[in-house]
Amino acid sequence: MDSRPWHIVPLLALAFLTACDNTIDPVVDDGTHAFAITGYLDMGADTQFVRIAALRQPEPSASTPVPRSVVTTRLSTHEIVVWQEASASAGDVSSAGGIPSTGEAASRRDHVFFAPFRPAAGASYVIEIRDSGTGALKGFTSVPDAPAIEIDAPRVFGGDVSQRLAFDGIAEPARVRAAYNLHVGSPQRGARVEVDYDARFYSSAGNRVEIFVPYDLDFERVRQEVMDRFGGPPIILERMELTVRALSREWLSPATATNIENGEGFFASVGEFTASWSIADSTAERIGFDAGP
Repeated sequence: MDSRPWHIVPLLALAFLTACDNTIDPVVDDGTHAFAITGYLDMGADTQFVRIAALRQPEPSASTPVPRSVVTTRLSTHEIVVWQEASASAGDVSSAGGIPSTGEAASRRDHVFFAPFRPAAGASYVIEIRDSGTGALKGFTSVPDAPAIEIDAPRVFGGDVSQRLAFDGIAEPARVRAAYNLHVGSPQRGARVEVDYDARFYSSAGNRVEIFVPYDLDFERVRQEVMDRFGGPPIILERMELTVRALSREWLSPATATNIENGEGFFASVGEFTASWSIADSTAERIGFDAGP
């Protein structure tokens, strides 16, 4: 069993959301709602996290609302997941990950909830947050659909080797990452080197993104990382992967999203889709890798 305390784990999952106040700040306390939510469902993670903040009550004498239950329902199958609170007090983890300071956390009554599940591509979900005295906050999101993936044969131009892939169904990727799965050293050990691509290596048109994997440019980085970690060759390319992360529509205009009822905040989803393929030994050697056994 994972021995990490649950009040520490949410820092990693929520750091992006809490550190980007200038980009996503949809919480407007109008005095009529009990809660604000900040979080997203992530296909790339097997545990989901959201932050729930208790807002001020319209009556000064009213008690601060506390989330009594948090549940997610997949609308097509009615499958229900019950979330658990990861930290009773955000002040416990006030010094890292963009979590508010102890004083701010105490005044806002932030709560972090987690649920062990992985959302499905194309599925729609509703999250409900209830306390004992107000109506439930409901947040809705639809995970991006799985794209159709095209993988061209590698292209060789002089000393350059590249390969084109297309993800049909993704308008604008949030992240593009290649993974080189290797056998290295003697005796051979498995290794994995990941390379992130910026917009120089992909283009979007309509609902389609095309990515060009620059093997010749990547090889030196892969070789150097293998040298640093394992001390030397041989370096044999076993399999390639390319992963694209896609954002749900709520990310496009978070300040004006209308997918939250009876509350405030931001709730969305992220799709993650991976293509996997092998490369002929002759092409791998042309890139610079060693011959396989």
